[in-house]
Amino acid sequence: MERYSVFVLDEDTENRKIIKIALEKDYDVVVAANLEEAEEILKNRKFQVLITDQMVGGVTGLDLLKRANQYNPDAVKIILASYADAEMLLNVINNSNVFRYILKPWEPYELRITVKNAIEKYVMTEENKSLVGRLKESYSKTMLMLANALEARDKFAQGHSERVGYASVCIAKRFNTPQSELDFLYSACLLHDIGKIGVPEEIYRKTGKLDEDDLIYIKAHTNIGERILSPIPDFKNMIPIVKHHHERVDGKGYPSGLVGDKIPFLARVVAVADTFDAITSDRPYRKGKTFEEAIQIIKEEKGAQLDAQIVDVFVSMLEAKQISSLWELDM
Repeated sequence: MERYSVFVLDEDTENRKIIKIALEKDYDVVVAANLEEAEEILKNRKFQVLITDQMVGGVTGLDLLKRANQYNPDAVKIILASYADAEMLLNVINNSNVFRYILKPWEPYELRITVKNAIEKYVMTEENKSLVGRLKESYSKTMLMLANALEARDKFAQGHSERVGYASVCIAKRFNTPQSELDFLYSACLLHDIGKIGVPEEIYRKTGKLDEDDLIYIKAHTNIGERILSPIPDFKNMIPIVKHHHERVDGKGYPSGLVGDKIPFLARVVAVADTFDAITSDRPYRKGKTFEEAIQIIKEEKGAQLDAQIVDVFVSMLEAKQISSLWELDM
């Protein structure tokens, strides 16, 4: 059975001794008498429970626990108080980082029960995090499976969605895009062409250039993608990318003819990565261009098809290392 660790910060020697005796049978207990000693311990060891006095060295317990978050963010926090302070009690209630507030004088059994409950909370939180991690992994695999299933219809598109996803995330990071958006950006790229499931099979097998009738079906894939994803709440953030990644900044794109900044930023990012990968990939009716040729083409599309600033950033990334594969981009 795993033995959990409890950290205690209290300036009073007798209190530290009583707490250690009360808890050391069931837990590894480490005590500190001052802020300097506490910080050194917390830097170098992981704890499941943190216990601090209400005031240590002129610093409140709440402030101490907030400071401790940088070393032990997942630990469950408990404050021991020597008097009833209504304002502090309210702060603790409103502060989700603090598990309990124990008023002195306390009994050893009360402390043991509180710590036991804190450990149970810690274990439950860790199990939930593990479950969420497994769900995210399954979610990612499902996205990839859907992308692979779609691309299996078109041998020339295999790996396209993954490459576009990787390149798009690399580009978006250069614009300091929040991690929460980067997470759904990659998933959106895996599904950005999901609407092509509604495109007739013979169009994929066509060896000549696509005619106007074929293009009607192809252009419909963005709206079809929106309809496919709309019933699923978790896909809500992806829909603007899936729907608008074929818009042009000059307003001549589809499906909505949006202009410039009216096109969602991440859709403009995907448009650049998607266009570049399409240019450099083989098609039934043409051979893929070299990276050098593709760079020149997307430069010529700045301000027309593609966002100029995004193209400049992407080109600088490509040219910095003279890469020959999108997977060589620096994440």
